[in-house]
Amino acid sequence: MKKWQTLSGNSVPGKSLRIREGCGPRMRAYKRVLFLGLLLSLILFSALAAPYLNGFSSTEASTISRMVPITQTSNQPGASFVEISIPTTNSGPNAIAAGPNHTFWFTEFNISRIGEYTPFNMSYPFHEYQVPEENAVPATITFDNSTGKVWFTDQKNGAGSVWMFDRTRPLSTAFTQYNTSIMGSVPVQVMVDGQGNVWFTELVGNKLGKLNYPSYSLTEYSLPTSNAGPAEIAFQTGPQGQLLVWVTETYADKVARLDTSTNKFKEYVSPNGIHAPVGIVVDDNGTVWVSEHGGSFIVSLDTTTSSFTKYPTSLPSNYDISAPATLNLDNNGRLWFVEHFLNRVGRLDPASRTIDEFNIPTSASGTLLAYSLQSALDQNGDFYFTEFYANKIGMLFSNATSPVTLETPRTQILGLVAGQTATLELPISNKLAAPLHVGLGVSSSFTRTGVTSSKQASVNPAQISLGPHANGTTILSVTPGLLASSGLYSVSLSASDGNASSIGILFIKVSQSLAGIVITYLPVIAIISAIVVGGAYLYARRRPGQCSTPSPRANLQQLPGSPTRLVVLVAASLLLTRLATSLLPVAQIPAYVNAKCPGLPPPSPSFNGGVAGLDYGEILDIAAIAFFVLVLLLAFRKWRNDRKADKNKL
Repeated sequence: MKKWQTLSGNSVPGKSLRIREGCGPRMRAYKRVLFLGLLLSLILFSALAAPYLNGFSSTEASTISRMVPITQTSNQPGASFVEISIPTTNSGPNAIAAGPNHTFWFTEFNISRIGEYTPFNMSYPFHEYQVPEENAVPATITFDNSTGKVWFTDQKNGAGSVWMFDRTRPLSTAFTQYNTSIMGSVPVQVMVDGQGNVWFTELVGNKLGKLNYPSYSLTEYSLPTSNAGPAEIAFQTGPQGQLLVWVTETYADKVARLDTSTNKFKEYVSPNGIHAPVGIVVDDNGTVWVSEHGGSFIVSLDTTTSSFTKYPTSLPSNYDISAPATLNLDNNGRLWFVEHFLNRVGRLDPASRTIDEFNIPTSASGTLLAYSLQSALDQNGDFYFTEFYANKIGMLFSNATSPVTLETPRTQILGLVAGQTATLELPISNKLAAPLHVGLGVSSSFTRTGVTSSKQASVNPAQISLGPHANGTTILSVTPGLLASSGLYSVSLSASDGNASSIGILFIKVSQSLAGIVITYLPVIAIISAIVVGGAYLYARRRPGQCSTPSPRANLQQLPGSPTRLVVLVAASLLLTRLATSLLPVAQIPAYVNAKCPGLPPPSPSFNGGVAGLDYGEILDIAAIAFFVLVLLLAFRKWRNDRKADKNKL
């Protein structure tokens, strides 16, 4: 039994106050816990604010590296484009595929036709063929070299089919339609394997389809992830000679592989995310290459280690992403692609870690003239692509080069601790016999879009003028954010004369800092601290009001752990979180992809936007700290009010 004593005196006329023995030590213990809680909150806030106050940078260590200028590979640098207008206006050329004898086949998305283009037929290079279906929507196309047949997908609303066109037959019987098992499956890409089997993806049907040669009976394989959005296909020969079919899952942000010997899928997921992957190819070394149509990266997948590496492109001025599309692999191991939001053709050379980009001549404000769902390489390595909005077919010669070059380390991987700064001096060369003004820009894989703040990477000077065949230098500073997790990152430095760009790519291996680890677990720390402070307060207050004896009902109402208080605390923390997210701008990447790319997969229906500036982990930090502070303030206020009340009674 607890002992109680009654005090009376002049300090409390006519009243007595019952005080429990041992209450003083308990209150002192409670105050110590409260003080420790306040101290902990100060430490937490300091840890969270530190990276923002110092700009995520540190000058404790830096690296200076001087690079050797890249050698000139062409005596006449520059980009040579050819653009040909399609005879039918607003035909919507969407995809193009190479056939024999320098012939190309393309789809006309807007007018239900497929076309044949023969560049060397100067009298009449175009032939168009009407698809015998009302409101057909030809999307992608391929040519079967073994049979001479043309295959294309049809994305007509409410239907789903693949067509075969045999030009050796009379036109009345030249087209044959093969329907998918469900209506509205939305086939995207079609390809023919070495055995004559026809493979295609079903975006909405979430299946990989196969028309089995020679009967062309239908077999369908359901993707392991629901609503994965299978987009494009690549073939690879497996270790036992079996066919491996690779598929990009644009809604699920994954890459899948079907082993035809077992009919089982294996999925690969990047820890840093690959956003709306579309294009896919496999090189001679077995490396899988993917384009991020929802980002600004070409991504490699090493299947032996399941590791992903990102190669950033340059960035447009009016969008957050460059949106590279279908990939083509040439005989030199270089990857060609069209960047929808840059209106450029890109070419990545993995061996030199460089990207060359060339502005497509036709351009206009507010349109994406470079849009091409599927591009192609001819036997000379020249790159062909469609211009959907310009109603043209474009071509870039394989030997195109940029007049300005720069180079980052080809084999070196820079090691940094998060928050540490590295500085590199990089050379820039003018290959022209005329003066050249060069603009410099930076993008990186520090963010999902490639957009990089000056705190993370910057270049000085950002513009430089070079004389004929002259060299110059620029300083690149890189500082992985203090919150960066451990892993391999990439930074691209682009040098452009306004018509072409040369991009050097630097790889950085980042180790997470101690402060970053603390901030990573900040929500857990804050919530546990709130529980400790609240529990200590409840323990100190388990007897009536601060050593006084109000009624049990009043005591229940005053407890900070009562249902009413808990509801108020949770509601307030959720309100603060909602307020924080509503005040931040929402990324518009899904709108770009959906509105500007007919025929290409839109973003995942479950995607609800991203937050620019802060990610959801940082928002969770804010919410957890807000919850902790609310508990702390309410407990402190209650303790202070009760103490005042006791003094007044005394």
